[in-house]
Amino acid sequence: MVKTKFWQRHVADGLNDRQQLVINKMFGSFYGKLTRDKYCKMMKVSTDTGSRDIKKMLDLGILSKYPGGGRSTSYYLTALGPTKEDGLEKGKGYE
Repeated sequence: MVKTKFWQRHVADGLNDRQQLVINKMFGSFYGKLTRDKYCKMMKVSTDTGSRDIKKMLDLGILSKYPGGGRSTSYYLTALGPTKEDGLEKGKGYE
């Protein structure tokens, strides 16, 4: 249900095939946190392309950053929120 509502909301956002694929993976069988390096390896793209793809998803509110940053910056689907394993609760430490 969440996935269906998500795609209804973002159908006109102009996401490329890579972005659509990683979002669908994150709704399903994705394990762990998404990082730029993981995205680039999964999608077989350069770090510049991966950074642009992730930035667009951040700008659209599709992805959110976990607290922290720098080299360890990681992302989660805003529609799902962080996982329980991350020890975060809504309103306590994430956007």
